[in-house]
Amino acid sequence: MSSALERTVKILGTLFPSIPLDSLDSLSQEQLVALISSTTKFEDREAVLAEDNDDSFKCLELSPETYFSWDESMRSQDSTQRISDDVNGLSLTLDSKSSFLGISSISTILRAMAHIVPDFRNSIKKYQASVVEDKTGKCPKQTIIQYDEAYFINAYFAHIHCVTPIVDEEEFRSKYARGGDKQSPWLALLNMVLAIGSISTSEPDETSHKTFYEKAYQNLGLDSMGNGHLETIQALGLLGGYYCHYLNQPNMANVIMGAALRMAVAMGLHREPVYRVTEPSGLNIFVLHEIRRRVWWCLFCLDTWASLTLGRPSLGRWDKTTTTANLPSSSDFAGNSLRSSVEFCKIATALQDRLARHPLMSCKEIMEFDGHVVKWQSNLPPILQSSHPCRSDLRMARGLINARYQNLRLVLYRPRLLTTTVHRASFHSDLSSEEQAVVQRCRSIASEIISSVQKDWFSVQQVVRNSIWFMFNACMVPLLSLLSDPSHKDAEIWRMDVETSLSLCEELSSWSPVIERSREAIYAIYEVSNNSKAVGPPSGLESDSSFFWGSLDADTFWNDIGLESLLGSSNFEFEPSIFSKTNY
Repeated sequence: MSSALERTVKILGTLFPSIPLDSLDSLSQEQLVALISSTTKFEDREAVLAEDNDDSFKCLELSPETYFSWDESMRSQDSTQRISDDVNGLSLTLDSKSSFLGISSISTILRAMAHIVPDFRNSIKKYQASVVEDKTGKCPKQTIIQYDEAYFINAYFAHIHCVTPIVDEEEFRSKYARGGDKQSPWLALLNMVLAIGSISTSEPDETSHKTFYEKAYQNLGLDSMGNGHLETIQALGLLGGYYCHYLNQPNMANVIMGAALRMAVAMGLHREPVYRVTEPSGLNIFVLHEIRRRVWWCLFCLDTWASLTLGRPSLGRWDKTTTTANLPSSSDFAGNSLRSSVEFCKIATALQDRLARHPLMSCKEIMEFDGHVVKWQSNLPPILQSSHPCRSDLRMARGLINARYQNLRLVLYRPRLLTTTVHRASFHSDLSSEEQAVVQRCRSIASEIISSVQKDWFSVQQVVRNSIWFMFNACMVPLLSLLSDPSHKDAEIWRMDVETSLSLCEELSSWSPVIERSREAIYAIYEVSNNSKAVGPPSGLESDSSFFWGSLDADTFWNDIGLESLLGSSNFEFEPSIFSKTNY
């Protein structure tokens, strides 16, 4: 019997490589046959690539130097040193002293620019020098101030809770009114809520968050990792999901979110709880279970949102065979907003893993993925689609959901633009009509993002910072297009998009030094586009260009894995039925 079982497992492993067997039992015969075909197609294509030239293709990615170690320690730097990091691209760094970033990252776009414009590196040296000078600036001394905690708590629940209801408002306010307790989990959570609240106000460049973070830091040491507590998980989620990104520390954020997710799994938050009549905490059983669900799904979303432009694998963030936690209740706006975000993040996670597995996609597969994204957007509750004026919390959630929707589509289409740029393909003579449509849509989406940011931003710190980030990320598309094809019929439109971005950055620069740095980075590249010309088709690639394409044809790399195969192996499931027509 055991030998027969071993043979069965071996055969299944051959037919369905890299796919968990548990995920196959619910598939129909037709689905299994289709999965075998698509998996075989992909494995054969990968084998050909490996046999042809193992080192010929690095997918525009630059691996970190062997002995390089990034340093984003909050306590070893002052605020001026955190304007630029190796993820946001504001330093315009082109060397390999960076953490690992894939094809969806800004650093990949910068290397593409350097590849097609020979003097790009020299042209931005002056800008890079100014970054170094800024880093030597002195951080002003902090004075002891008594802050109005209620003001920051109100700001948190007004602008963050509607997007990420990781903290139950009623329970938090009740405990705060009672004086809380002196235990580390509560003190960490309280001060992270205050810190995030202080960067969610209408005050430009508010600095009170530093005081609250220092207090939270004292209660979030390594010892806290050995004592699983829901409030610790919530505090880590806010730290890794919001605060580290505010300080431009994306790698630290990524590590902290990993710790939060592992602790959440250890506490079983990914599983739907078993109902009991009473709970030791005294909380209503339904409330407690709903809090657990919301904490889990908030962590899932926070990790996904932060990963879209990193180009790194998700490492199993989403698997419906092991994650049984129900979606949050739709009884309030925050719950409905989170439900919508969860479905979005399932699609985004599938795309993230697809790009991490093999970064280049066929036009057909791009369109299939885009169809799922557009379908998700069309099934949003009316309140999240409407453009009518509304109160600030609804406006915040609606704006971020729309921005992330556009950004995901940009991440989906942009790799194709990058590769056609690197190969100096003529838009009309070298690209098929299908390829032209993909490249054109990428440029159109970028233009829409810039236009939306200009139109939709409003005076809340988190909104302003997020808006500028989405705009900066999108602005790389018209800048790359101007560098690669300055005589294109749409070149004037691209220039208008860049100048719109520059103008908005200048208008909002008082909100944060990061915004001024964004303006300088855009201007530096724009100046290169006005003074340089891209070189013609290459006879060979520079050894220091970081693009190891070798002699292989570009078409070799458009691996059409098949969307259904990918989503099946990732246990992806789109559930439009969850979206109700609830009015608010």
